[in-house]
Amino acid sequence: MRVLLEYELVSVHAREGWREVVLRHLLTGQERRESHAQVIVEHGTVPVNDLFDELRPLSANDGITEIESLIGPAPLRPRPASGFELHRIGDAVSSRSVHAAMLDALRLGVQF
Repeated sequence: MRVLLEYELVSVHAREGWREVVLRHLLTGQERRESHAQVIVEHGTVPVNDLFDELRPLSANDGITEIESLIGPAPLRPRPASGFELHRIGDAVSSRSVHAAMLDALRLGVQF
């Protein structure tokens, strides 16, 4: 099985038991056609924001994550005097892997 991360799916058509697929390269725009028995598409997710929206006004950081917290070594942040910090990670931000969410959580939660 090949995973093509740098292509977007343009179309899929059934042809004699196969699927004819048209793919477009995200950087060059060049299209390619392929035939496959099966096509699997990762379409992303839409986060469920209900709980986040309820907790946001109660949080010490108003649910805002400073991007610098996720770049480079985890910075030292003082713990809030009261309440809690609320952050969106992983698929709650955009369609990403579990590993990306774990790295976000590690960077936000570890105090050195």
